[in-house]
Amino acid sequence: MEQPQLDEPLAEFVGVMIGDGCISRYKPKALTHEKVVIVITGDWETDANYYKSFLQPTLQEKFGIPGNIYHRKDNDTVCYWITKGIVISWFMNLGLHVGPKIDRVSIPDAVMHETGLATACVRGIFNTDGCVYRRYSKQYKSHTRPYLNHAVVEFKIRSERLIRQIKDVLTALDIKTTVVSKNKINAWVVRITSQPDVTKFMDIIKPRAYHLERYKLIVSKENKGPVAQPGRANAPLVPASTYRTQNVAERGNKQAVAGSNPVGPISVKQLGDSNPRVRAQRCLETSLAARMRVRIRGNPVGPIKNCVRARKASATAAN
Repeated sequence: MEQPQLDEPLAEFVGVMIGDGCISRYKPKALTHEKVVIVITGDWETDANYYKSFLQPTLQEKFGIPGNIYHRKDNDTVCYWITKGIVISWFMNLGLHVGPKIDRVSIPDAVMHETGLATACVRGIFNTDGCVYRRYSKQYKSHTRPYLNHAVVEFKIRSERLIRQIKDVLTALDIKTTVVSKNKINAWVVRITSQPDVTKFMDIIKPRAYHLERYKLIVSKENKGPVAQPGRANAPLVPASTYRTQNVAERGNKQAVAGSNPVGPISVKQLGDSNPRVRAQRCLETSLAARMRVRIRGNPVGPIKNCVRARKASATAAN
């Protein structure tokens, strides 16, 4: 069989290999020699459809080999195994390495030298190792402050060389990014935060449906503020209006399980005055209402600082 020519579908496949794949050696118990295998691993719920609808058909079309996709139930992952030597040799000849790839992984030169191929490769990397989430600012210790309808595209990768290649490709496509930085877990990060550039990224890169649906939900004007939980950029989007209330309910349920809440788990509807924020808000409203009544009746009292003083001032004004 003739070796296939490098094209955009194969370049995207290379990007997937860079993101979630590896070329490994292993020794089966029944054999005396090692075998080389390509393994691509992802989340069963979010990645399996992409493997079945793009990766497997691409391999079948280019090499006549489908490979094997299976569901690993112990950790709920999808695994794509390719054992045919002709496929493995093709990727190795292109520049992908056998074994650990953290310090060696990069976009092959043959891909980087052509804009269409480089764009497809970045699509594959983003489809597996990238994320899109609602922009937020950590102004408070207990929660984040979300920016409604503002999306952020992020690449977070261990290889500095690879992250700079991705930035170069995006710059060549006239997509502005942040500077490359290193986070607390020694991963290199680059983001797209300008909304026109996020839109341009989605239009040019054309990521898979999972990321597109998240992006459309974030920027939708009808959306009332779904936000990804801090530290979980790819987590399911939760309406911001219920996010904090759910957290309070969850804390109450955990206390009930631990035996510290004798009345049992609480629901969101049952929170009411048990929520400290609700009590504080009602106290403030009572205080402000009493202050307005005092001012209207001409009693020149000073600022009312709490609900007790508010009630006393109100009674005095009434007399």
